Amino acid sequence: MDVARDGSQYDPVVLGHRVRHHRRRSGLTLSELGTRVGRPPSYLSQLENGRLEPKLGALADLATALGTTTGDLLDPTPPDRRAELEIRLARLQSGQWGEALGLPAVRVGARVDDDLLETLVGLYDALPE
Repeated sequence: MDVARDGSQYDPVVLGHRVRHHRRRSGLTLSELGTRVGRPPSYLSQLENGRLEPKLGALADLATALGTTTGDLLDPTPPDRRAELEIRLARLQSGQWGEALGLPAVRVGARVDDDLLETLVGLYDALPE
């Protein structure tokens, strides 16, 4: 992760969640947003999943298309509790205990409810450090 001038850390996973949050709030599909910013839906999907980092021009285009600012998209805090839980679970599963337990990672989709996410994160948090 890169550190910004204000000391906050840039996190492509959080950026992706923030883009997804704004896209859904705007009622846009990946294809519709892609048309607005001149990018294929596959690019946006990878961006939303934190697998790629957009160039500044693409980020500005996204912000404009989503009716927000680049600063808001780069905010290092998850956009909501659900995103926070998804990010924490992914990091916990890929961390020390995820490897030691040898459990397959839970793939979090829209059908996984918030209570289950809270429980899974709580179980990992209860393990000794």
